[in-house]
Amino acid sequence: MSQLDKLAQYRDAILLAEIAAWLHDDFKHTDQQIHTYVNDAPSPSGRQDTVDLIPDIEIDFLGKKLKLILVKNRKRDDFVSGYLNRCHYTAHIEKEDGDSQQTYPAYLSSPFGFEAFQIPTNLTDLLRNKTPWNLINNPTANRAEFQKQVRELFSQVGGDTRRPGNEITLWEWGHTVGTLYKVALADAYFRHEIGLAPVAANDLRWRMLSIRTDALTYFTSASRLPDLVARQNTLQVAISNVQTLLEEVFPLASEVYRDENGALYVVPDIPDLLNLEDDAGQSLLSLIRQQFATDGEIVPEIILDPTAWWGQDPNFDPRNPSENLNNEIPPAGDIISSPTTLQSNANTISETWQGKQREVCPVCGLRPCVNKQVNYCQVCGNRRQGRVTEWIRDQSKTIWIDEVADKNGRLALITGTFDLTNWLDGSLVETLLVQAPVDGNQAISKNPSFARLRRIWQTTQTFWQETQSNIDKILSDARRRLTIKLDNHSGLSRYQVYELDLHGRTRMSVLWDGEHLISTDNLSYTAVQLSIKPEERKTSVNAALAVGAWLEENKQEVFQLTSDDEKGKQIDIKIADVDYQDAAYATTIPILAEPRTFMALVPADKAIEIAKAIKTKYEREMGKVRNRLPLHLGLVYFQRRTPLRAALDAGRRMLKYEGRNTKDDVWMVKSKKCATSRYLPEMLTKGTKQFDLTVSIELKNENGRSLTWHIPTVMGDGVTPDNWYPYVFIKSDVNGRQRIFKGLRPTSHNTPETCWLIHAAELEKGDQIYFTPATLDFQWLSSTAKRFEIAYDAKGKRRNHLTRPYFLDQLDDIEEAWGMLQKLSKSQLYAMRDTIESKRETWFTASQESLTDDGFRDFCRNVILNTKGLNRSKADKLTKWAVGGLLADTIEL
Repeated sequence: MSQLDKLAQYRDAILLAEIAAWLHDDFKHTDQQIHTYVNDAPSPSGRQDTVDLIPDIEIDFLGKKLKLILVKNRKRDDFVSGYLNRCHYTAHIEKEDGDSQQTYPAYLSSPFGFEAFQIPTNLTDLLRNKTPWNLINNPTANRAEFQKQVRELFSQVGGDTRRPGNEITLWEWGHTVGTLYKVALADAYFRHEIGLAPVAANDLRWRMLSIRTDALTYFTSASRLPDLVARQNTLQVAISNVQTLLEEVFPLASEVYRDENGALYVVPDIPDLLNLEDDAGQSLLSLIRQQFATDGEIVPEIILDPTAWWGQDPNFDPRNPSENLNNEIPPAGDIISSPTTLQSNANTISETWQGKQREVCPVCGLRPCVNKQVNYCQVCGNRRQGRVTEWIRDQSKTIWIDEVADKNGRLALITGTFDLTNWLDGSLVETLLVQAPVDGNQAISKNPSFARLRRIWQTTQTFWQETQSNIDKILSDARRRLTIKLDNHSGLSRYQVYELDLHGRTRMSVLWDGEHLISTDNLSYTAVQLSIKPEERKTSVNAALAVGAWLEENKQEVFQLTSDDEKGKQIDIKIADVDYQDAAYATTIPILAEPRTFMALVPADKAIEIAKAIKTKYEREMGKVRNRLPLHLGLVYFQRRTPLRAALDAGRRMLKYEGRNTKDDVWMVKSKKCATSRYLPEMLTKGTKQFDLTVSIELKNENGRSLTWHIPTVMGDGVTPDNWYPYVFIKSDVNGRQRIFKGLRPTSHNTPETCWLIHAAELEKGDQIYFTPATLDFQWLSSTAKRFEIAYDAKGKRRNHLTRPYFLDQLDDIEEAWGMLQKLSKSQLYAMRDTIESKRETWFTASQESLTDDGFRDFCRNVILNTKGLNRSKADKLTKWAVGGLLADTIEL
């Protein structure tokens, strides 16, 4: 029997040991723990442990039999001497003593210092009654469900309640220990099989296994939305199948990171791990590729990192925690920031062409079309039909672009990306403090522990997931879809999308479900095209009723259906009856919500509103570290008949923006103000006390562009000073400042340099600091070629636009400018814009010169003063915006 299949015989034992490690610190989920470590917490009552609830299970592994309750106790016994205890400390790099015990009620923090979640008051009751103890008896069948329920439970309390160590949840902590312990036991098994003793606990090492591809290229080459959704599903199923193989079938790994491109695993320190074979002689590498089934469309890059790591220094002495440590963290940041490629399996694809001479499927671009009449291959057709079948069963969401388009038939693709490179390689984690440099103390930086890195990417992923939920709420309303019964429907293909020609006035998208045509269009748009009176289409419901009435009035006429997928096919139909289907759904289509990347389709007329909501959420939750965690937001506007592939490609180009190009930019502090929450925007402060004391810094860069950064300087209780998170890399002299320390500053050339960090409250007017701003870019695809204009130079600027991308803060300026401009007529707007921009083009060979030329500034001011209807008292602002190009871009938006 092969090593892999022998390991599989110990599946239950290893998975039970993993569960024991997940639960090994469950006492931290008790009222007693809160009473001990939180000031003024009430005394607990009742039993505070779970010994009586743990199943009486005996685990048999490597010739040793242990009760589950003993495996769970890291200080009593183990399958291999000291392994669980070593894994506990390996993960425990972040276990530095906190500066400050909280006062009841206690908060959980994000890794960026945002405290919004209060720890529940009935932890023991939840632990004893919500832990799914009954699922432990069958770990192979129940592991996924058990993990899900324990993750929900353990995510509401910290591994430590003391600030600033209250950012690691008990789940991240337990999962990390479980991951390391499971893999260590697999390593011990493999050594046992070749006659070697397990390595000593202090000599344990682990490696990273990455399984990745270029998912953005794969997704953005889809020609239709159902095809895109099908590709997403295909890729996620493939990634999940590999996870099951490595975590359960052959329990030798645990997934510790996943995004759109794939996943990272912790695996044993075995150099030839991928060459291990099963009983059929197939290597682990081959088995992974088989599980990553995408009908030959993707061959993943499978790389076993050549360097092993050990986490916390094995020689760490908890009695002397301040000594220099030789900690080693996994190279997750380097791995996920390395480029990936999209590769197909040439052999699999070539087999589909055997004996066939047909056109290439335009959906996948790989396989032959089904026949001359059908414009897709069999695989793509099955996937497309599968997505439509799912939608037929549940129509509470939409998968149709035409339903998302606004009443003018336009959409916006919203993209967002966080630059996590220097967070996941640990360097920026060390700009956060465990001990602040106050009262004569020396600053102690946070260690980039495994659990802390995991918490960072899960936090940014949650940010995007919650963003999508907020978009769903913003764009949900009560709607109607039309269901159209036909007199004749011969020749119609079930689940096929058609266009219904409304007598040359417009074409309405419909789907044949086998019994009815169902509208898959924004009926407000259809109503506009049918010239229905505005008062009859005020709401989406009114519009649907009006379009239905129009069809009823004309149902004696012959209508025509056509489909892009069925070449040359035109079907004449007669309408028998029109009905209305209640269809409350959000007019948005989620595409990606990953740790680094976000994509969603929304109606064009709602894009700015949604961008504002994202900006507010970012400033609230990342406000203390936004100088080190830039967000790049992009908006791609397009007509509903614009090929989806072009819009997605434009979005992919915006996601290529790299904030690291601005890491060396120096900004000057123009002014500094201390304020309470009542002087700040309500949307920023609502529901949180962390803005009760805020430092507002106005910054100006070398190009004269400015922004204001509102920095919370207290924790979630609104009282405790935040001495740990809001630090800034400073270029100026720091003599006489109090809260300062030295750290490594990431640079644009990827060579870190030693630099002072200063608490934001210690900044003074005239200081020069390093600040990486959040940005906003947009593009209107008046033609598909316009997407090629989205390209960034070495400084992160658009090559063919003066001021794009804007700072995200300038979204407020854009809104204010539109408030002044919308009073003008269209002819006035365009005349003013064209006069200014044509003069800019005429006067300057290098467009950048116009931003600082006094003559051009005077010209813009005169144009504004001569435009009837503009507020003359705002001439200075309008002139500044006109010179910088913001005025022209506001008119375009």
